[in-house]
Amino acid sequence: MKKLICIMLLLSLTACKNETLEEASKLIKCTTIQTINNGEYGYKINGSCTNNSKTDFENAEVIYECYDNNNNNLGTAVDFIEDLSARKTVEFEATFFGDASNIKECKFSEIYTS
Repeated sequence: MKKLICIMLLLSLTACKNETLEEASKLIKCTTIQTINNGEYGYKINGSCTNNSKTDFENAEVIYECYDNNNNNLGTAVDFIEDLSARKTVEFEATFFGDASNIKECKFSEIYTS
């Protein structure tokens, strides 16, 4: 009987931890501060991400989708954040590599955390 209770407790704690991480990642808010279009030399997006949760994330990947005047997706601008601690705001610079002369805008898409 003790083994069964321990196994059930372990499964409950694991489920709670995963749910907590998922909820915590939803509390990260990213804001665009400035965009710089360098034409054929790329496109940069400067901004910040604030972790409003109680969870520390060792790695985060900020992703923006970039579009032309006809709303065609031209690709992504990405940056990696190495330390996004709880209640901390970190600046980022997402970069679109390649010819950016046709980019009309880049929109925040998502953030991956681990």
